[in-house]
Amino acid sequence: MAPRLRPTAGLALALLLLLAPLAAADVLVTRDGARIATKGAWEVKGNQVLFHQPNGTLSALRLADVDLDASTAATEKAKNPPAPEPPPPPRQARIRITEREIPPVTDLEERMEAGEAGKEARGEPLVVSAWDQVPIADGAGVEIFGTVTNQGEAIVTAGTVVVSTFDETGGLLATETAELGSVAIPPGGKTDFRVAFHGLGYFTDVRFAVSSRGYRVLEKAPQAGVEEPEPEPEPEPEE
Repeated sequence: MAPRLRPTAGLALALLLLLAPLAAADVLVTRDGARIATKGAWEVKGNQVLFHQPNGTLSALRLADVDLDASTAATEKAKNPPAPEPPPPPRQARIRITEREIPPVTDLEERMEAGEAGKEARGEPLVVSAWDQVPIADGAGVEIFGTVTNQGEAIVTAGTVVVSTFDETGGLLATETAELGSVAIPPGGKTDFRVAFHGLGYFTDVRFAVSSRGYRVLEKAPQAGVEEPEPEPEPEPEE
């Protein structure tokens, strides 16, 4: 009768590694660093370590081939996996404008820088008193809106608000102009403005350049029911 061949411990261990893929279960770690996933807890019986393979088959390894401390640590780690790291925040698009893309200075901008006659002394009466920003739908850009106040003593009209956005280095990103139209703003009066920057998702600074035209009311319209006094006759020259 031919002798029955017994597989070596190394061959049996190799078969177990092929049949037992790693999973979130108990783990056995061998002395040579191999890891075996088990179905349920493994148990030390004498000089053997008994365990069930993921398919339910009862198996055993020699105790001398198993690192019990490493197996216990690997089992605890498999049962309590670390929380996944949060995804990085999406990068916001930045728009950079070169000098060639900056439009030439217009007459309106020259008047805004130099000021109209007499404004150098009294300053621009129309100022931005409040502003805020909201994203455009679908992340297509940003919209800036605000309020301008007439802090002067005369009525102003033809108001214009030039809104410029800049990055953290002070570079100009984009410029838009809000025309207030022919709205006449009395002293202390306010009106709103709104501009949209399409394709702009990030900026660190915003600046406003406001200009307007002012005029004074020299004569008041007569009120209803009130008679204007007649002018006194001039005296006749003596002969």
